[in-house]
Amino acid sequence: MKMKGLMVALLLASLSFAELTIDSDQPLCKLYGIIQTLGTVVGVVGGAYGGFMMTTTHETSERNNAKNMLAGAIVGIVIIWMAPVIVNALVDSSVCGW
Repeated sequence: MKMKGLMVALLLASLSFAELTIDSDQPLCKLYGIIQTLGTVVGVVGGAYGGFMMTTTHETSERNNAKNMLAGAIVGIVIIWMAPVIVNALVDSSVCGW
C-alpha cells in the first residue's frame, strides 16, 4: 500500500515539472472532444432516467438504485468536463486549447 502511494506521488511530481502543449487541431484533441460529447449525452440520459425512476418508484431498494444512478451520472459528467482543467493545473501548460 505504501509503495502504491509512493508511485502516485512520484508520478504527480514528474507531471508537475513536465511541459505539455497539445494544439486543439491535433487528432488526440478531436478524439477527446468526441468522447466528451458522447459521455455527456450518456450522462444526461442516465441522469434523466435515474431522476425519473427516483420520482416514480415507491420501493426503497429501487429508489436507492435510482439515487446511485443519478449520482454516478453527475460524477461522470463532472469528471469528463474537469479532466482538461485538472491536467492543465498539474502540468501547467495548454492542452487542447483549455
